[in-house]
Amino acid sequence: MLDNQIFKTVVDSTPLISIDILMKKDNKILLGRRINKPAQGYFFSIGGKINKNETIDNAMARVALNELNIELNSVPKFIGVFEHFYDDSIYKDVSTHYVNIAYEYEVEKTPDLPT
Repeated sequence: MLDNQIFKTVVDSTPLISIDILMKKDNKILLGRRINKPAQGYFFSIGGKINKNETIDNAMARVALNELNIELNSVPKFIGVFEHFYDDSIYKDVSTHYVNIAYEYEVEKTPDLPT
């Protein structure tokens, strides 16, 4: 994990590489409202940054587990590469640029919920 000042320099100087997983079930896509900058308050698919020395497959598994508490049972379908530009970030007066690798994942079954 980078220290805060180094990460601020990275965000200010380079694009961040991220993945998004479009979680689909019955022709519906799961979205969440962002609580952090950038894009705070907007609806987005599930995703996150890819860490140094982390494979894309491991990043997808980590994001699915950390964000949704699920394990991926099949390989998500590659959709494409996109860019996101924001005027803000978690740091004052620093913009954010993401290069985003997007995947689609069809949820086969919903876990049983306690009654």
